[in-house]
Amino acid sequence: MKKLLAMVLALVMTLSLAVSANAAFKDDKSISDDYAESVAVLNGMGVFKGYEDGSFKPEGNITRAEVATIIYRIYTADVAKNDKSGLYATYNKFSDMAGAGWAQGYIGYCANASLVKGYPDGTFKPSGKVTGYEVLAMILRAVGYDKNNEFSGADWALHVAQTAQQLGVLDNVAKTTDLNAPASRELVAELLFQGIQKAQVTYTPAFGYVTDKVISTKTNSLGEKNFKLASAAASDKWGRPATKWTYNVGDKSTLVVAKADASYTTKVDECDIAKDLGITSAKPIEGAYIDGVSYAKNLTSADVTSNRYATINPLATTSYVGAQGRLTEVYDMGSAGYRFVEINTYLAKVTKVTAASTDRNGHVTDATVDLKVYQVNDTGIDKAGVEAEGFTVGQYVLVTMTVDTASPVVQTVEAATVTPMGQLKNWSYAYGTTAATTTLADTKYNDADKFYVGNVKGIAYTATAWDSIVDSYGNLIGMVASSVNYVVVEKISWKHDNSTVAGGKALADLVLADGTKVAGATIASVDNAVTTNYNSGVVEVLTAEVADDYTNNNAYYNRIFTYSVNADGSYDLVKYCDATNVNSHNTGAVTITKGKTATIAGFTNTVVANTDTMFLVMDKDSNGNYTYYKNCCCKLTIRLYR
Repeated sequence: MKKLLAMVLALVMTLSLAVSANAAFKDDKSISDDYAESVAVLNGMGVFKGYEDGSFKPEGNITRAEVATIIYRIYTADVAKNDKSGLYATYNKFSDMAGAGWAQGYIGYCANASLVKGYPDGTFKPSGKVTGYEVLAMILRAVGYDKNNEFSGADWALHVAQTAQQLGVLDNVAKTTDLNAPASRELVAELLFQGIQKAQVTYTPAFGYVTDKVISTKTNSLGEKNFKLASAAASDKWGRPATKWTYNVGDKSTLVVAKADASYTTKVDECDIAKDLGITSAKPIEGAYIDGVSYAKNLTSADVTSNRYATINPLATTSYVGAQGRLTEVYDMGSAGYRFVEINTYLAKVTKVTAASTDRNGHVTDATVDLKVYQVNDTGIDKAGVEAEGFTVGQYVLVTMTVDTASPVVQTVEAATVTPMGQLKNWSYAYGTTAATTTLADTKYNDADKFYVGNVKGIAYTATAWDSIVDSYGNLIGMVASSVNYVVVEKISWKHDNSTVAGGKALADLVLADGTKVAGATIASVDNAVTTNYNSGVVEVLTAEVADDYTNNNAYYNRIFTYSVNADGSYDLVKYCDATNVNSHNTGAVTITKGKTATIAGFTNTVVANTDTMFLVMDKDSNGNYTYYKNCCCKLTIRLYR
């Protein structure tokens, strides 16, 4: 199996699946795959830490004082919050320690242990940038080398490089890396992590460097000796192969996930997978998982009959795995065969935000969000208390979830890209096709497999405005009506007092798009015109059957408006379009599948809806019939409440 890369700490990561949901650093996606393991484990051990703002700054440079600090921790195993480095502050033999500040003790210890050396002028230059060769010299001295002062003189760097190369410390470092240049923080992590795994040595003039004698097969490395550092094969919550690193700092561990041998975000056939992996004959499948659940629990009879997940067959051109927008990863598990791991992206909406807090004892409670997650099942699920920050109520997010339990566990939360796209021009879908497409504002998108209205899509009514939501792979994963509030005016009235009164208001009974009724709502304006009190001194209720002395009665009654609510609770209404009555139908004339489609007698199309979609209707009459309304001019998606 390939070298294990791509860090995952505590919880496994999100959509690129390179970092964890509770990632060690907020910028861990910037850490290169080649060095992610080293950064993750050293941080977990408490040896190489990040910055107070939660970042690691992998491409940033590191000072000689900072590396001396890390070498001190490695060599002494002193990683306590209040370490003992201060005891060695006065041991310093360098002339520029007055400006070293917090680092004096670390430099003093390392200098007296012959782990670091200064310059011919007697300085150490603690704020100077450290080079790759200087880092190698420090860690190799900690392992036991340079006892014969081979890391001195004009050719010191050559001797350092030769020793590091022989030990394999540079195996994961690109040959083009300039070790004479200031080293990046992630490169320093790699050099140190490889160094602490090498056996300690003792030098004698007679035999040179000899590996220290130890009982059993242990290498007696600094990692084993000082931290009980060990690794074992494991799997993460998704089923991906991983290495679990353990160490004795608070009995902690770090899970490092393997880098996939092949990855796909669309449906792919076995033949193409075999070609990408260089497979020329059928190979066994060692295991297969989707959202952390073994395929064995999800196989259809067709899957079993076709033996689809038993082998990878280079000749199987019609056997597909994966889906549009679903991450499918393939791992080489050696003689056991290949492992498939599929991870869905789900659309969710933030319903509640709880800020982080600190109690009087200094215990910090992390920020959390409550989510409505669509398409995990037909109705979606509510997930409360998911650790995440930086989100607002109503915001759409993308999540990954492991569903190997009765209650799916959210692993990662990522802000979704929401773009106002204007008019929906075409929405077509044929289940089982590789890529159904949606046209929004003349732009075609492939629909993600987990498009949040479900797999039964049909043909939707055209609407004036939609917001499109794209997943991390560029597929359309959701589409929602733009942020406009709709209302039907069921009846409206004015208070008539034979005068014009400034600030006078109208009253109306409203039906909101979610089915909520607001009786006697105060109307501050209609079509941007302020309502006024005038005329006969009575309250007149406008209905279809009651005549009135206002010429614009039909402009208000049973019309669809957009609205906003003022600070005093009054409503501003703007006419959206007219609505026409569709004949009354009894409940039997309406077929509604929750989360999927609604078919209404009298309509020529199937209305597609998700669990949040409502259709505007009037209440049942005494005979149990509903009266449905459609708009005659604007083609607004009709909504239903029952």
